[in-house]
Amino acid sequence: MTQALERIRKVARARKKERFTALFHHLSIEQLEDSFDELKQNAAPGVDGLTWEAYDADLERNLADLHSRLHRGAYRALPSRRMYIPKSDGRQRPLAVAALEDKIVQRAVVALLNAIYEEDFLGFSYGFRPGRDAHDALDALCVGIHGKKLSFILDADIRSFFDEISQEWLIRFLERRFLDEMRERLGRFALSLHPEKTRLIEFGRSAAERRKRRELGKPDTFNFLGFTFICGKTRTGKLRGGLARRDANDPKLTPWPLRVGRILHRNRREPQFGNDDPRSAAGARSNARQKLKHSYGFCASLDEAKAKFAETWRAWLAFRSGSEIA
Repeated sequence: MTQALERIRKVARARKKERFTALFHHLSIEQLEDSFDELKQNAAPGVDGLTWEAYDADLERNLADLHSRLHRGAYRALPSRRMYIPKSDGRQRPLAVAALEDKIVQRAVVALLNAIYEEDFLGFSYGFRPGRDAHDALDALCVGIHGKKLSFILDADIRSFFDEISQEWLIRFLERRFLDEMRERLGRFALSLHPEKTRLIEFGRSAAERRKRRELGKPDTFNFLGFTFICGKTRTGKLRGGLARRDANDPKLTPWPLRVGRILHRNRREPQFGNDDPRSAAGARSNARQKLKHSYGFCASLDEAKAKFAETWRAWLAFRSGSEIA
């Protein structure tokens, strides 16, 4: 974070009702360059076909021209290239691939807005925030399940968030800073809870006993960030609010071997550093696996995944060398 953005952050933290003005000059060439450096070099191009490598070939001139167009009011965002990826329920999820200069400007603006709005977000918020990821959210959930006395978990999903959210309210959020029961609040922003993915789940140390007395069966499971959480007990009687073993026929997991195969195919000609070396594709995924295993107790399915990974990796290496690998 630059010194200018750090000063904005301090003001936002000290004066919660401060309305900021005259921020446009912070979109400097240096800020644009930082945003460019954060882009993925192998990302798919937008409608203009411009790649990271091509833009980098004359970066100084390109950024100076972009900066000039921004401050002259001559910059115009290009349409996004629309792509669709299949969802587990048979529908397709639309994706918008922005042009490279649009990505640079968007990241620069996000950095500026983060300096202000990060001071308003609460600690339990993790989505799309700098320095936070899915692992942090899973850690927090596991700590809450094991360390707090709880009776229920609200498993909620907002339906078609990016399609349905009110653009008018987005503008109003940018015009003033504020933090305002769930359906009513979402309804104000033209959003609604997904009827099939939202439920109140009885959970916690005594959930099974309470449900047994009412002849309701075992507590329900819930999904969070691709994992299925179960409510059970360990052999010593402690709460086991851990991760369930996923069904190999789960439609969300079926493509996994194919995705792994494509990753290993792309890396088959790279130098091999050993499976435990973080510089290798195998090492990076092995480290991720160990973090999942030790943080969330998710062992069985990950051990199976490791075996499948090793089998596929050996096959590609054997194909590369034209010989069998033990």
